[in-house]
Amino acid sequence: MSTHNIEKDQLTKNEFQFLEQTQCLSESISRPSTTYWQDAWRRLKKNKVAIVALCILSFIIIMCLIGPYLTPYEYNIGEVSNNNEPPSKEHWFGTDSLGRDIFTRVWMGGRVSIGIGIIGAIIDIIIGLTYGGISAYFGGKVDNIMMRIVETLVSIPYLVVVVLVSLIIGQGLLSLIIAMTITGWCHMARLVRGQVLQIKQQEYILAARALGTSPVRIIAQHLIPNTIGVMVVAATFDIPSFIFGEAFLSYIGLGVQSPMTSWGAMASSAQQHMMFYPYQLFFPALLISLTMLSFQLLGDGLRDALDPKLRE
Repeated sequence: MSTHNIEKDQLTKNEFQFLEQTQCLSESISRPSTTYWQDAWRRLKKNKVAIVALCILSFIIIMCLIGPYLTPYEYNIGEVSNNNEPPSKEHWFGTDSLGRDIFTRVWMGGRVSIGIGIIGAIIDIIIGLTYGGISAYFGGKVDNIMMRIVETLVSIPYLVVVVLVSLIIGQGLLSLIIAMTITGWCHMARLVRGQVLQIKQQEYILAARALGTSPVRIIAQHLIPNTIGVMVVAATFDIPSFIFGEAFLSYIGLGVQSPMTSWGAMASSAQQHMMFYPYQLFFPALLISLTMLSFQLLGDGLRDALDPKLRE
């Protein structure tokens, strides 16, 4: 290569641009650090369907709390002269066959139905988490015996349990909750057991064992916190199943008894007059459907948001 070409290819200082050494750009953070729950909330907000379901659920729960106080009527007292009135300015949802205001009764019944769903889900989480965590952690014969007990409980027909509990305790909210949770926790126990079986093989669990950490502390501080995401998702699917179970049992006369009401009890009483007064069945059926659908859609959104594999 000639000397002329070499000199032509050489770079001069004027072709460079010097930057101020104010900070080390190579060590800058590309995005702010977020916790697991902050990242889950960020992803949940991107799911428009789940957010709409959350707004609907929030509205229904708020109305269950304040709805009975928006009218001057009592949920269990009515005037026979005002029976079977269609929706009007005085009675926004109409009245039933005993002249009771349906608007007030719908939101009072929502307290019972949603309350049973939430209480049932909490009981399922507590029992299923404890039982499934112990079974998976110890494994071996302990796991086999405990899982056979679960399979035995699951094999018992649901209606048989409800009838037996109603005969022993009597009909009412307490017997209804006991009947629905006496075997309802089995699914949660299986779910927790599967998660714990995966987590307990991780290196930090083996290190905790090597350091002499007690099994109770390992379960409480390492295994249970790592199953919270799965339990939250499972609870959002458990609540609508409890609401539907309560509605079904109240519909066939094994659930909430008068003068207390629920959405299922209102649907049962309105079924007799459905041909002539369909609005009496429309409102409790609509709220049952909306609540169950919203919980299902919210559960789908939470399942995607809490999945660490989908974290960006």
